[in-house]
Amino acid sequence: MDVSRAREVDIGILKWFHKSYKATDMVSALTYKIGRCDFALQVKELLDIENYLKAIRQDFRKIFLAIKDIEDIYAKYIHEKDNTRLPESETVAIFIEYIFAKYRVIIEYTLKILDMLVKYKGDKVSEHERFNMKLDYLKALIENDNRQYILNSEWFQSIRKTRNAIIHNGATCVVFNDNKNKLFQVYNLEVDELVTDGEMYLYNGNCIYFNYFIVLNIAYLAYFIDSVFSVVLDNIGYKENLDALEAPLINSMLKTVSDKQDCIIGWMEKIINQYDENKQL
Repeated sequence: MDVSRAREVDIGILKWFHKSYKATDMVSALTYKIGRCDFALQVKELLDIENYLKAIRQDFRKIFLAIKDIEDIYAKYIHEKDNTRLPESETVAIFIEYIFAKYRVIIEYTLKILDMLVKYKGDKVSEHERFNMKLDYLKALIENDNRQYILNSEWFQSIRKTRNAIIHNGATCVVFNDNKNKLFQVYNLEVDELVTDGEMYLYNGNCIYFNYFIVLNIAYLAYFIDSVFSVVLDNIGYKENLDALEAPLINSMLKTVSDKQDCIIGWMEKIINQYDENKQL
């Protein structure tokens, strides 16, 4: 995919997220959709999915809390008289490493749920091969569903590798002093840059815009979950005809967005507006 097309997809998914979750609790809405897919499962599988959903909700909210804490640190920093150095840069770096870890875990929980919902009846293969075959199957269903953007498992591979380097191989996050932007990079022990893809959030070829990086990856993860579990629901015959018990639950998700999610929405609006303004020039 060329750079212009990649940016078009990025902005398209950001706009989808903004439209879907500007006034809706994203975590509740996504986990509700996943929970509707629990047809024809054994009791143990139902309990496992319930626990995974609790973990997904918990870890998403922890990510949002870390993001809000980073925003608060920078808000204080840019208003200080001497703001040439971010005094809490190490704290911000730890928060970013934590976000990498939790993001990866949410993906793992999501794939474990998919593994229970999408049955594989072929020859015995490795867990990795089985996941890829199931994702290919779901990708084909999504294509038939006429979704504008089709995602595969490649979009989160960079985060997976970076998270593994942080957890297992001593890589560390470095936050740069800048009183206008939140900039970071993750380096391995040989001081190689580990976050190098994503034209939209690269600054000066080697630093990463934190705001851009976060909103894109949150939006991609939400779009992936929504796409996959929408086609799962369609293919098990579930229709979005809400009965009297379900409707109040859906309504309770509206207008309950916390200031943590509001932070993401605000960054997203700025990025979308900048893109639209530049496109008109």
